[in-house]
Amino acid sequence: MTNYIVHPVLQDMINLGCRNQFSVGIAFQVYMDLCEVQALRDVKYLYSRELDLLYLTGTKGRSHDSASPEIFLPLSTISEITPAWIRKVQDTLCADEVRKGITLAMKEHDSTVVYYRMMQGLVPPDSPETARRKKQRDEAKHCIEVEMRRMRHELLARAQKSVPEEGVETSQPDENKAEDVEMPASTSEVTDMPSSDKQVCTENSTVEQDIDVEVCANEEEVASGKKDAAEDQELEL
Repeated sequence: MTNYIVHPVLQDMINLGCRNQFSVGIAFQVYMDLCEVQALRDVKYLYSRELDLLYLTGTKGRSHDSASPEIFLPLSTISEITPAWIRKVQDTLCADEVRKGITLAMKEHDSTVVYYRMMQGLVPPDSPETARRKKQRDEAKHCIEVEMRRMRHELLARAQKSVPEEGVETSQPDENKAEDVEMPASTSEVTDMPSSDKQVCTENSTVEQDIDVEVCANEEEVASGKKDAAEDQELEL
């Protein structure tokens, strides 16, 4: 038989004696969400025998704050909740007899947890100064989001312009590359040149010599032809 490793907190919750094992699993997932996602401090899990209910307590804010712990009721979206049951939970668990605030931690099927804060009586509205600060904060947040979207589009457009199109060479060919090789004026310049340049100069000199020989040969043939033609004319006369 395979032995499964159980988280120590889950094992402690099971040992508390809650008869509804389904609510134990939900309480464990809400506990992990409060610790890892909501980052509450001093998170504790407790069991009420009168209600047969596992509930959690935790404190928001930093360690030096003197905030009182909040009560979280781990529930599923399919749990049956009535106003009478909520009033009974408030009377049993809440130490504050005036507000009796509790938070319903509703767990979805995809492990998402949504929190609903509930208090007894009416909640007083925010003061004008608090409402003004909240409005300014919301407007500043909206302006920042709009500016970030605008800058993101501009950066994307610049990036697309800077990328070269396919098939287009980024560097221009050197048109004067062939003109960089010049014929040396003397033998001393040839000796100072690199071996590759010397070879180019030697080949060019050989080609020029061949061209001069061919030109001289053609001139001699033309002169010889003219001389023979003149002799033929003299013989005819």
